[in-house]
Amino acid sequence: MLLEGCKLACAGAVSSLAASILLARLFVSFAPPDYSPDLSVWLAGPAALFVAALIAGVLPAPVTAENN
Repeated sequence: MLLEGCKLACAGAVSSLAASILLARLFVSFAPPDYSPDLSVWLAGPAALFVAALIAGVLPAPVTAENN
């Protein structure tokens, strides 16, 4: 279960990082920025996604009457 969550988190992180880079290039063509964000800004979102997926993969799902 944890491996599946890691695979999904990695796929989401890579695709969201690629999309954000493409959108940033599009927005620069409209209004050039005064500065470029640090690398930590670009990596914070995918890192948060990866940590959340790891936590969700480790925690057991709640058992309800419908699951039995």
